[in-house]
Amino acid sequence: MRSKLFEIWKRLGKKERHYISAGAALLVAFIVIQSAVLPFFDARGKMQRSLKSNEKVLKEMVVLGSEYQALRKNVEQIQAGLSRRAPDFSLFSYLEKKAGESRIKSNIKQMHPSRSPVSGNIEETSVEIKLEKITLNQLVHFLHAAESPEQVVRVRRISIRKSVENPAYLSAVVQLVTYQQATEANAPAPREGIVR
Repeated sequence: MRSKLFEIWKRLGKKERHYISAGAALLVAFIVIQSAVLPFFDARGKMQRSLKSNEKVLKEMVVLGSEYQALRKNVEQIQAGLSRRAPDFSLFSYLEKKAGESRIKSNIKQMHPSRSPVSGNIEETSVEIKLEKITLNQLVHFLHAAESPEQVVRVRRISIRKSVENPAYLSAVVQLVTYQQATEANAPAPREGIVR
């Protein structure tokens, strides 16, 4: 077989040999490109895409890590505040007391408590208080008395408008929140709010 190919090669002219050599070189180059060069560039492209994707994930993880650290610090501060607080603390009773001290107890139209779990053994308790015919000074005094980092009580939301009956007074809805140790996994909801 080799000898036949060699004889055929000898019979070919110089020009034909060049064409066949060039064709064979192109065929070898095509095979090398298909089997080595293209997979290399494909792998390189995939690697670059993977690096960009992993870089994005890493950046998100750094952000999540810093958010986690901030949340963990908040939880530690809350737990420290809870440990200093009386074990029988009730946000509802605490706010009734502060309303009495601020002399606005008679201005309370409604107090509505609620609670929801935050994490394993901590739950969030909130009380929404509707106040009517109250002065700005009384409202500020109550908020100052009620919000307490030591008792882990803060104002979450407040809505104020002028009283319909007398523009010299205000109507306000204030939501205050705190955290407490969950007593049971499915503890009953706190008693219904007072309505006057």
